[in-house]
Amino acid sequence: MIQKWRANMNKFWKGAALSCAGMMSAFLLAGCGAGGQTVPDTKAENPAADSENAEKRMGRYLESEITVPEEIKSAVNYPAPYLQGSGDRELVLAEPMAGRYVSADMGGKWEYAGCPWQDMISSGYISDVSLSPDGAVAMVYSPYNEEEDSDSSEMTWKAVYFDADGRGTELDFPETGDARVWKLAFDRQGGLYAFDRQGRVYRIDPAVGTKREMFDTEGLMDFVCFTERYMVGFTSRGEVVIYDLEQEKPAPEDRTLQDFVSENLGDSLGGMERGHELVAAGGEQEDIIYFAFSGGVYRHVIGGTAIEQIIDGTISSFGDPSMVLMDMVMLPDNEFVVLYNDVRLYRYTYDPNVPAVPDKQVKVYSLVENYSMRQAVSLFQKMHQDVYVHYEIGMSGIDGVTREDAIRNLNTKIMSGEGPDILLLDGLPWESYEEKGILADMSGVVDGMSGEEELFPNVVEACRKEGAIYGLPIRIQLPMMAGSNKYVEKIKDIETLADAVEEIREENPEGAILGMKSEEELLYMLGLTSSAAWTDEKGMIDEKALQEFLAAAERIWQAELSGVDAGQMRERVSYSDRFIGEDGYRSVLSTNVIGIATGGQEFAIGKVYRVDFDYDVMTSITELAEDDFGFGFWNGQVSKGFIPDGLAGVAASSADNEMAVEFYRFLFGRDLQDMDLSGGLPVNMASFDSFAKNPREGAIGGDKDLAGGLAMSNDDGSYFELEVKWPKEEEFQRLKEMAGSVTRISTGDGAVEEAVYEIGPDTLNGIITPEEAVREIVEKSAIYMAE
Repeated sequence: MIQKWRANMNKFWKGAALSCAGMMSAFLLAGCGAGGQTVPDTKAENPAADSENAEKRMGRYLESEITVPEEIKSAVNYPAPYLQGSGDRELVLAEPMAGRYVSADMGGKWEYAGCPWQDMISSGYISDVSLSPDGAVAMVYSPYNEEEDSDSSEMTWKAVYFDADGRGTELDFPETGDARVWKLAFDRQGGLYAFDRQGRVYRIDPAVGTKREMFDTEGLMDFVCFTERYMVGFTSRGEVVIYDLEQEKPAPEDRTLQDFVSENLGDSLGGMERGHELVAAGGEQEDIIYFAFSGGVYRHVIGGTAIEQIIDGTISSFGDPSMVLMDMVMLPDNEFVVLYNDVRLYRYTYDPNVPAVPDKQVKVYSLVENYSMRQAVSLFQKMHQDVYVHYEIGMSGIDGVTREDAIRNLNTKIMSGEGPDILLLDGLPWESYEEKGILADMSGVVDGMSGEEELFPNVVEACRKEGAIYGLPIRIQLPMMAGSNKYVEKIKDIETLADAVEEIREENPEGAILGMKSEEELLYMLGLTSSAAWTDEKGMIDEKALQEFLAAAERIWQAELSGVDAGQMRERVSYSDRFIGEDGYRSVLSTNVIGIATGGQEFAIGKVYRVDFDYDVMTSITELAEDDFGFGFWNGQVSKGFIPDGLAGVAASSADNEMAVEFYRFLFGRDLQDMDLSGGLPVNMASFDSFAKNPREGAIGGDKDLAGGLAMSNDDGSYFELEVKWPKEEEFQRLKEMAGSVTRISTGDGAVEEAVYEIGPDTLNGIITPEEAVREIVEKSAIYMAE
């Protein structure tokens, strides 16, 4: 059956090889789209966290959004805007498809300033635009190959300069290879510079058609800014490059700035087609720069030993994970204008009369960083600039703090009255917190959510205990399976899954079945629908349930292993370790369904966590598979379970904190729930319904159903392509029905899960029996349980 289906997929296999065999890439098939605190060392500190001292300080930057020309926002579905300052307070905003617009009053009025590159719009792809303060423009573009009989697949690239009067000049650079121009930039006097893909930097004189090589860098230039004297660049390898334009030679290494960038942003920058991890602008003096990243805005004197935080990222849009930095300019009076993705333009103005840290505060805690909560904190902060939301993460992953250490530290704070207002209970001993009265009953708030605020009632009831609600997920993920309808219909629990895997092995003596790379991965995947069954209502280990789980897991692993070469298995583990995704494993169902489509495995289990490029991938493949393929809800030892993301609770000591309760309500309101977050599907019913519509309807070739495309290379040099269609109404309703049918949380105690993943592999390989493994797991978990 699967073989027959794969035959139907042949039209999506192409004979060309991609540059990186075995790697998958997903893409959209769209068109071309004063008052700071000195930080004594190079670590990006959070001055707002010291609220006791911060309350005594006054003065803070406030942000406000600047209206941008509608012509730019609506020019294309994915605009690529560029920003420049011109004159004292004049802003220039450009978009390759829309042209240039100028505003002298901070967006009150925008005037069209022409589009000298008009003829290039329909004839090529513009990859980079640079705006000069004097009105000139330079850009890099690739002309479309209009020769139908041409067999050349190599793109050519040209660099073009337009003076202030719109006269164009093509710059003399190679059109292919690494010597081609990668980026162009103007200094404050209108001098033009080019950066090629080999790291070389050139000074260009378009008037006479000359270029002079100045120096080279490690990596590609990702972002560059200018002061009156210096060029300051940040490369793709995390290198800070400073060139003295006056002395015409590289400046001495700025160790303070380099160490700061390395410590806070790592050893690589860039990698995004549109946007930057860090942007910068020259300051009020020739040796001062300002730079911004997710941590906020910082001021630095070139060659100095201090980094000064000007704007705190935790209380501004810089810390918003949905906001991608595009560009930044500095205006007189120490004001800043920052351009973000989706043509969002923000002005930052210093107000000496507001507290450095807002008087109203909410403290949020999670064991590990949670994307949904990070987005919630940033959005709530933006909507309430008089509130400071402090988000503490117990395990950063870089400080060596273990789970036990983090929980012990949290418990100490709670007992001393210094605990958080909002807790994300994922990974925490939340059942113990309930018993000890640490969590507030939020049923009164949740039951009052109606209309646009109404949540899936079954999810709410799944979290209710004796009438009380102590924890409620911000998002949910649904466990599903896919493959031959014969097995989708047969699998009802973990035992029948083991039966099915063994039967598939009999039918297919060789090759992967579930595509698991290691024992730990299999245990983790199976635990998604079973780990809640390993403990009883009092939090004690259910030894019988755990033995049954390990016995079934052993059957599945042995069947998987029997048809796969051990050497190939090790290669798969080694290869996959370079591309660790969510949870470190291929837990997303659509990824495993692609594995079936490309012949890599026979059956798929996993979780569905969003519609866009997840559920729609599965429904698109299912439609192509016709009658031989299907999908359904996946039950393990827990039936009709869901995987929570961001299980939010309120501390009992904060139940009367109006701002904490307001933040809790915000987590489930439309403002946050309408967002397409990677943590899972909305629990707000109206927000869930909003995902029925294709966000790119008609944007790709005029096809209202087309959502994007997917391509995957194969080891033999061929690759798989798929047009991803947005789910049809009946397909979306099926997803909603599944979300509306879940009755309990399927995942359980994190400490017990860790013990199973550590000890369980020996059972899967027959080294110890399930009974022996359970005894070890109980013993290992005993100390944690006692605490």
